[in-house]
Amino acid sequence: MITKEELYNFLLTHRDYCKEKVFKKYFENFYIQLSNITYPNDFKFSQKLYHFFQNDYSLKLGYCNVCGNRCRFISFSSGYSKHCCIKCSNKDKELIEKRANGYKEYFKNESNENKVKRFQKQRESLLKTNSLKSEEIKKLEYSKRGKSIHNSWVNKPDELKRKESINRGELLKQNWENKSEYEKNCIIQKRKAAQLEKFNGKWASQTYEFTKNKKHKLLFNGIYFDSKWEIDVYCYCVDNNFSFEYHPNILLNYMYDNKTYYYQPDFLINGKLYEVKGGQFFDGDKMICPFNRNDYTDGKFEAKHQCMINNNVKILCANKTRREFLKNIKNILK
Repeated sequence: MITKEELYNFLLTHRDYCKEKVFKKYFENFYIQLSNITYPNDFKFSQKLYHFFQNDYSLKLGYCNVCGNRCRFISFSSGYSKHCCIKCSNKDKELIEKRANGYKEYFKNESNENKVKRFQKQRESLLKTNSLKSEEIKKLEYSKRGKSIHNSWVNKPDELKRKESINRGELLKQNWENKSEYEKNCIIQKRKAAQLEKFNGKWASQTYEFTKNKKHKLLFNGIYFDSKWEIDVYCYCVDNNFSFEYHPNILLNYMYDNKTYYYQPDFLINGKLYEVKGGQFFDGDKMICPFNRNDYTDGKFEAKHQCMINNNVKILCANKTRREFLKNIKNILK
């Protein structure tokens, strides 16, 4: 007489015998044992056979180790899938570690050139699939993605937000340190090229939109200012009905140490440019850096000063008391 273990090995290679009618005909004794066990009504016969030959009479097998739900039954030889859905498989810590280690081993000996080629192929395929979508579908996908990310972040407690932000920063730092010099240079060059292409040969911080929208120190009348001296100039222009603009859309460039820098004046008043500067920025006739004095920084500030002079930017120097500064404003802005 055939044993249970022998029959199990036989059924693994002869799947036709896993059908109920065939199994009942050739293995009647085992079929009677199987019938004495109670199974749920939605169980297939092959599913019952799986539990029977695994000696799982209490039906403990086949549950998701993440959420605890019953998983999908595949076949008699394969059993159940490990997870009930994709979300649970993505949450499984063991599987995440296994994937990460697998990727590391697979790409361990990959050359830098092959890595760059692989990233380029991935980027091209994503751009290709994205280009086939209509603008309406793109907008819907972006809005849905943005809303889901925003809602998931807002609903998290503050402590969890802090931990996640710290962990994210450490992970980014670690990933950057693990990259080779070749990869770092490739990433930096790509960032430079993307910014220069997007902002017409300028950095994002050099554009008018960036300087106009960035947060300054003091809020007055719905506008952020860098100092109280600037607020005094603003109030004087408003009281005297001058035609003026704070931080106008004018960028002046100057060279220092073979690099191009951009400078934006504080005010455009009655068609003339003005800059408000404290007395700590000057040492006699030269402009200096009061925050970190050395030859390089002082030279850079003086180059900016010469740019102001060459472009007829008048300096409103706030090196005295507020009353004297207001008198100085009246004398210059007559």
